[in-house]
Amino acid sequence: MNHRGFRQDHHQFHKLEPGPATSLEFFKSGRNTYGIIAQFCNEHPSFTKWIAEVKAPFNPIRAYYKEKFNALANSNAATAYARDGAWQGAMDKIMEDLFAP
Repeated sequence: MNHRGFRQDHHQFHKLEPGPATSLEFFKSGRNTYGIIAQFCNEHPSFTKWIAEVKAPFNPIRAYYKEKFNALANSNAATAYARDGAWQGAMDKIMEDLFAP
């Protein structure tokens, strides 16, 4: 059997993109990522605060509690807009970053 790796979807044969390298990069996977993590943490605070204490190379729950501002910023980054298919929003974010004071 010839293994070709994981596929991005079942419609085409594009390879699955590599995962986020860091917990904070995870928040760039879409504009609603921060909101989903925030909702989960708000609904299960004792459980998620316990998870946040786990020092692991990839722990978005920890990133949410320890670096909220950066997590939210990444969820509003151009990369998140592009991944959601919101190209105009992505271009607006790029222009903001280029011309920010």
